[in-house]
Amino acid sequence: MNTGKSVVGIEQIRALYAVLKQRRVAQGFFITSGQFTDEVKRAARGVGMFRIDGSTMLEKISALTPSQQENLLAIAIKDNYLVPSCPLCLKKMALHDNEFTAFWHCTNHRNCRGQLQPERVKSAALPKNR
Repeated sequence: MNTGKSVVGIEQIRALYAVLKQRRVAQGFFITSGQFTDEVKRAARGVGMFRIDGSTMLEKISALTPSQQENLLAIAIKDNYLVPSCPLCLKKMALHDNEFTAFWHCTNHRNCRGQLQPERVKSAALPKNR
């Protein structure tokens, strides 16, 4: 099933489910611009996990009024949308990039250990935070 879109597999869903369970959260959302595998669709049912794929997201945005779409866009591009926010604390991240490795780390590093790995992007193409 390779359609050129990102595909969310069971590993990502299991990771989210583990966090939900650990933090005693009854429900969670997994939103992707791509699509979910059939295995993910089956596994997410009944465990309080809502999935929204790229097609569904576009349908929902298209159903908004033009004014609502403009408001949503303003929120989406507020601040620097090229720099990710920490998935743990929502602070902006900084890129650590050298000849050996590249990863995003939380700028709130004294209190947060959030990190993200840049995927399928050459580190030279990423914005520098130096």
